[in-house]
Amino acid sequence: MYQANLLLFKAFSSLLVVRERLSGPAGRGHRDAESDRGDIPGWVMIAIMSAAVVVVLIPFVGPVIAKAFSNAVDSVTNTNSGNGGQ
Repeated sequence: MYQANLLLFKAFSSLLVVRERLSGPAGRGHRDAESDRGDIPGWVMIAIMSAAVVVVLIPFVGPVIAKAFSNAVDSVTNTNSGNGGQ
């Protein structure tokens, strides 16, 4: 668990460093129409960070989700077959 948290911390801190470097001086202080031209919009950074979180969590959460899905399908299948096919 500690290594997973450390990995998430490193991923987020790396993304924050990239965001800071890409936003540059135009991202700080006053903003006008021309200073926004080269900035990455906030929604793009949110999408990238969300994708990174999914990629980092899939190895840990994937088997749990697969087991939960299998249990749900099995419970529905077993319930229907136990009623005599009705």
